[in-house]
Amino acid sequence: MMLKYANKNALNNPIQFVLYAIAFPIAIVFKKLHISPNQLTLLSVLLTVFAVYHLIEKDHSLFLIYWSFAYILDYTDGTLARMTKKIRSTALRIDHVCDQLKIILIFLG
Repeated sequence: MMLKYANKNALNNPIQFVLYAIAFPIAIVFKKLHISPNQLTLLSVLLTVFAVYHLIEKDHSLFLIYWSFAYILDYTDGTLARMTKKIRSTALRIDHVCDQLKIILIFLG
């Protein structure tokens, strides 16, 4: 069932397969809470900001916790979008821009 909502191009990679397996039940919870994929994307960016702060402060354990949650939410927002059929070109651009922003923030940290 979870593979139905995964990015089919990513399933050849075992790491991404595991990440989608983790993201699927989380997406179900957010769907029941009526959280949109874009809201998850923004939450992921916020968690990345917290992660970068802790990276700068050399608190590596909190960095890893925040970054891990942000990374999982990146898979969860796409899963939720496919699950709720809220896949629009504007949403894809927001997700991709936010993904680039998160990468830039981590490198700056």
